[in-house]
Amino acid sequence: MSVHHMSTAMRTWLEKLVPNAGHASTAIRRKALSKNVDTILGALATKKATPVSLRDLYKYGQDPSLRLDHAQFLHREVPIRVSQRVMELRCLPFQLSESHGVREVVETYTSYVLDLLTMDPPTTDDEIGMFRRYMNYLLQDNTEVIQTMALGVIQARRNIRKEDLEDFQRLVDLVLVRFFTARIGLRFITEQFVTSSEYRTGFAGVIESCCNPVHIAQRAAEDASQLCRQHKDKSPRVQFHSPTTDFSEEMHFTYIPHHLHYMLTEILKNSMRATVEAHPELSGKDLPPIKVVFVAGKEDITIK
Repeated sequence: MSVHHMSTAMRTWLEKLVPNAGHASTAIRRKALSKNVDTILGALATKKATPVSLRDLYKYGQDPSLRLDHAQFLHREVPIRVSQRVMELRCLPFQLSESHGVREVVETYTSYVLDLLTMDPPTTDDEIGMFRRYMNYLLQDNTEVIQTMALGVIQARRNIRKEDLEDFQRLVDLVLVRFFTARIGLRFITEQFVTSSEYRTGFAGVIESCCNPVHIAQRAAEDASQLCRQHKDKSPRVQFHSPTTDFSEEMHFTYIPHHLHYMLTEILKNSMRATVEAHPELSGKDLPPIKVVFVAGKEDITIK
């Protein structure tokens, strides 16, 4: 199914839920959508999110002729993915859905859906530019979601009985992993569109064609070491190894460098903390080193 056809299908679907909304002024359309927001969110949440591969997103970011298709795809896809998150958050047990933090996230995400359904799918360069500005606003506005969700969990936890605390914690872990995993995917496809109009050598949007994991791991080790010294007054050395000679120059693959940097920094932070706490009597230079091993296969790279 083409992206343009999917946008047409979305308009037809919306017309059935909210008659004449597609032909009304922006203000009237927004009012009609808001009045039927529960029905719209429920219906959108039942739709299947479209799987997107790294290859597809790299192609979108690399080819300017696909920018319209990319914009129209997001115009359809983002409301579906956001609606799914809203309905999940609305149905949480232990009155977690009623906490101020969770309700604030629900209201914010609902406003995104209404905003996007109020807009027509972009069809011209000017409309693509306007849509890009909104997507960029969505990215920036969404940065407080992590703290707001955490606040909601803390608020709800105060009302949990001791005998229910273990079940509550297990549920929270499950909900947060699912929510933030989906959020990473949503932010990625949005950020890829926003940045794909900015030319950078070797990049298509946020995806680097020859991403070097060794160089990224070295930077992550420096960042993790600095944090470890700030909190523990010392840090272990990090050693890099691979069976392949000259691996730092030869090893590369197509990936999102800031995602890899974040993951490696977190893993190294945990390793450094565990090492320091396991050897409190040793100085930094005497601590056992952390070893990072890179192994390149024919179709993948393993980092251990």
